[in-house]
Amino acid sequence: MNILLTGAGGLVGSALAPRLAAESHTITRLSHSQPWPELAAHDAVVHLAGENISTGRWTPEKKARIRDSRVQVTRRLCEAVAKLAQPPRVVICASAIGY
Repeated sequence: MNILLTGAGGLVGSALAPRLAAESHTITRLSHSQPWPELAAHDAVVHLAGENISTGRWTPEKKARIRDSRVQVTRRLCEAVAKLAQPPRVVICASAIGY
């Protein structure tokens, strides 16, 4: 499968990407520093991106970044997928909000 993976550098993503690659899946890693790839070329989207919750104090500003990094990016991703004539067969979204 061609899989788009957001949050590939995070705790879960950094373990998941090699596992999927070992099973012969093609992984496209999406990061905030690069433009979004063509979504239609993917069979699946695994969305794990978000503000790191394990660094720094949870000030009101940090909490807002945690929330916004999940809500806004997930909304943009889902809106983009919804516009596709042939969307990926599956979209998986997971995000930590605490531990």
